[in-house]
Amino acid sequence: MGKFLVKKVRTGIRFDLVANNHEVIGVSEVYESNAALKNGIESIRKNALEAQEKIEDQTLGDDFESFTNPKFEIFVDKGGEFRFNLKARNGEIILAGSEGYTTKAACKKGIASVIHNAPDAEVEEVSEDEKKTKSLKKKTVKVTGMACDHCKAAVHGAVSGLEHIYNVDVDLLSGIVTFEHPEELDLLAKVVEAIIDAGYEVAE
Repeated sequence: MGKFLVKKVRTGIRFDLVANNHEVIGVSEVYESNAALKNGIESIRKNALEAQEKIEDQTLGDDFESFTNPKFEIFVDKGGEFRFNLKARNGEIILAGSEGYTTKAACKKGIASVIHNAPDAEVEEVSEDEKKTKSLKKKTVKVTGMACDHCKAAVHGAVSGLEHIYNVDVDLLSGIVTFEHPEELDLLAKVVEAIIDAGYEVAE
């Protein structure tokens, strides 16, 4: 059984959807309250099932079959990798894939994992001890090339999916990505690599 792993971040609270093999398969937006986050989780549980037969493959160009929301969307990021989003009935992206996939088949497996794990996933909060809050160091990088919510979700997913990275915040307007990591670890190079692999550039 998968789980929704809830984390506190600088601007609110968010969660990762984690499969039973401990792999992060999806990341949420940031919520301002526990009530909103709870509604978000319930929305993913409901919409993942409703959208399981509505997978919109936007990589097919003008010939792709369009579906009404809720739906999964498959698209190619600037790095040429396949990614997916889950959209709610109102068109809002409620879950973004945590990583880019080299093949469309692997991306579809990620969607299948969301459909399989989300409905019955338990909710678990990351404790302050687990996050080592007292010893976290904040870092920022400036990303160029982000132009839409797809881009923001792709960068957020790429950084959030890294081990020992917490409190990720992506500002689409400024291009600033903020994150925290334990003081004893130097993870800036890994973050930059993940962003570049997602198809975006990091300013020096």
